[in-house]
Amino acid sequence: MAQIACAVYWFHPLVWAVAHRMRHEQETACDDAVLGSGFEPASYAEALIATARSLTSTNPIGCHMTQTTLKSRIARLFENGLPRMSSPATLRRTAVVFAAAIVTIALLNGADEQVFKVGNGVSAPKVLSKVDPEYTDEAQAAKVEGAVLLTVVVGADGKAHFINVLKYLDPGLDVKAAEAVQKWQFQPGLKDGQPVAVRAQIEINFRLK
Repeated sequence: MAQIACAVYWFHPLVWAVAHRMRHEQETACDDAVLGSGFEPASYAEALIATARSLTSTNPIGCHMTQTTLKSRIARLFENGLPRMSSPATLRRTAVVFAAAIVTIALLNGADEQVFKVGNGVSAPKVLSKVDPEYTDEAQAAKVEGAVLLTVVVGADGKAHFINVLKYLDPGLDVKAAEAVQKWQFQPGLKDGQPVAVRAQIEINFRLK
C-alpha cells in the first residue's frame, strides 16, 4: 500500500514521510515480537550487532538498519514498561489513519502551478521568518546530530509546498524538519516583477546543546 502511494504521489512529502516512518515502525514491531516470544534483550542485541557488522555499505533491499537506528533500537530493547505488542484494535486504527492520510493527500492535490528554477529572469525566494525544528525524544536519547536536506517549492503565497527529503538523517527528525519548514514565511521569487513558484533546497541542521 505504501509503495503504491509513493508511486502515485511521488511529489508529496507527506507520503514519503509516512512510508519512511512505517519502515521504522516495521523494525520496532519486529523487535517487540522477538522479545514477546521469550528472547532475552541482551541475546537479541548481540544478534542485531552481528547482523549490522555483516552488512555492506549498500544495505540489501528491505533492510533499513543504520548505525543511528541500531543504537536507538538496542537502547529501546532494555527499556522497561514499554508495551511490546499492539492490540488488533490499535493495528486497525493505524491502517485506517494511513488510508485516510492517502485520501487526504489526493483531495489536497489541487490545480498545478508552474514551477520555475532560479535564473533566466527568475529571482530566488528569501526567508523572512523561520521556526527552528524540534528534537524527538528518540533522537535525543540516541544523540543524533547532522543535517536534513529538503527540496521545496516556495509558492507565490510565500509558503513552502511539496516538501521532499533529499538527504535523510533520522525518521523522526526528517519529519520535524519538514514540519518546521512548513511554518516558514518566504518572500517569493519573482519573474517579470510577479511572484511565482520557485523550486529550492533547504538544509536543516540538528545539533544537541
